[in-house]
Amino acid sequence: MNDTLHSLSEAEVFADPAAVLAAELIVVRNDMTAHSHEFAEVALLTAGNGEHFTEAGVHPLTPGTLIILGPEGWHAHRALPELELTNVYLTTGLLATLSASPELAGAMGPAIHPQHLGVAARTRLPRRPRRWPDDASPATPRRADGVSAAHD
Repeated sequence: MNDTLHSLSEAEVFADPAAVLAAELIVVRNDMTAHSHEFAEVALLTAGNGEHFTEAGVHPLTPGTLIILGPEGWHAHRALPELELTNVYLTTGLLATLSASPELAGAMGPAIHPQHLGVAARTRLPRRPRRWPDDASPATPRRADGVSAAHD
């Protein structure tokens, strides 16, 4: 693992300066060198196996692993032999807005609180992708009056 630490700026990732979110699919075939960034990152491992390195240690990566990293936290990946990640990036401006709003902060839960950033957790992935709206949804969307939205 390369010990060089690169810090990604928001300008390097957010092509539009007005953007507050960005997302990308990343396929890692070699070790990803240690790096940090000015923004928060939420990554979902969708395929492959590997290891995730942070200041908290080394954690195994398997499909369904969810990684949440705050601004300035460093991390690196080791692919064994390949990883497929879906990354969502959140600007510090968006984090500040969410943190400043009690209603939004409560809805977001612990993900925006610094003591919870940098965690890796397991989540369940569907066995096959759902084709919305063709697949039946277990939770039929409902209007405010309780009537199924499918009847509109």
